[in-house]
Amino acid sequence: MGALKRILFVDDESNVLDGLRVLLRKHRHAWQMEFALGGERALALLSESPFDVVVTDLRMPRVDGLAVLKHVRDHHPHTMRVTLSGDPMRESALAVIPYAHQSLTKPCRLGELEAVLVRGCLLGDLVADPDVRSVIGRIGGLPPLPRTYARLVQVLDDENACSADVAAVIASDIAVTAKILQLANSSFFGCGRAVGTVAQAIPLLGLETLKSLTLSTALFTGDGLPARVRVFAEDLHEHSALIAELASHLAEPADRRDAFAAGMMHDVGRLVLASTMPEEMDGATAMMRRPSPDAQVVPATRHARIGGYLLGLWGLPPSVIDAVARHHDELEQTASPVVRAVAAAERITEEVTDDLRPSAADVDEMRRLVGERASQRDEQRRSREMTS
Repeated sequence: MGALKRILFVDDESNVLDGLRVLLRKHRHAWQMEFALGGERALALLSESPFDVVVTDLRMPRVDGLAVLKHVRDHHPHTMRVTLSGDPMRESALAVIPYAHQSLTKPCRLGELEAVLVRGCLLGDLVADPDVRSVIGRIGGLPPLPRTYARLVQVLDDENACSADVAAVIASDIAVTAKILQLANSSFFGCGRAVGTVAQAIPLLGLETLKSLTLSTALFTGDGLPARVRVFAEDLHEHSALIAELASHLAEPADRRDAFAAGMMHDVGRLVLASTMPEEMDGATAMMRRPSPDAQVVPATRHARIGGYLLGLWGLPPSVIDAVARHHDELEQTASPVVRAVAAAERITEEVTDDLRPSAADVDEMRRLVGERASQRDEQRRSREMTS
């Protein structure tokens, strides 16, 4: 049996901590839980030994939850950071964006906190290297394309803009899409069900919240990236948009939204490598079929696991996380339908060309192959229905 996962709960009300202790007692054989009465006690416990997950209230005297989150990010970046707060102010939710991986409201829905903790404790299995987890843990937002920032500001400043206009801009960028979905899946903004598309997320967040997000340095950091990384991000965006299109056509109707979202973000781990680990830039580029003489090979499964780990921290739907983390897995038939759709889309693009930006003729060929595959799938389904 492996070591117990360590979870720290922080609140300035003893009755809240007592309630959590009773609620989660059934997990005592898998989790070692500590309950800190206030931020000062939490910092003292953190100084003694690290935790896998920290769950904190926001409004507390002397040392508040934001201070706890900042301390954990700076000194224990491998730790998953969750807020559990009764603060109804959206300003508070926006303030913690760079520091909290997920945000829950207090009281939270039955089973919601447990589900977050279970998933959080399992995330370490995706990325075993603690140094890599530390790098990911410091990330507040991935670098979106600079042109996306300009387009989004322009649309949001337009009095005649509608949600469809905003969705079109956001959905074109994997980094912005990931962050928006992270927020929409938090209970500060969420609706009690998994939010897997930008179109679903925007009505929950509202245009004013999106305006605030455009000003957040945690989200829009692309302008500070070296030109080489920005070029790589643009190439990655084009590739991901193509995979999203193909995967959505390969998926069954019920899975198409998740397949599109997973396709758009399936290589988010490469963006992490390129933007946070410059020494691995050549390796990340090599994995995008653009090798250089001194390229250090990055195993395909590594960037996939890194991407899944990050999106898991952010609380995206499990089907999307699974597809991002496993889209290079060889055993397609044992994977979920969304994983298979993304993996098949990747394989088809690789069969047609090694070029990162395929020609129009190559894209047409990819679409033809996808159409054939989809037709075969539909024919097999009709055959099964006729014989059943």
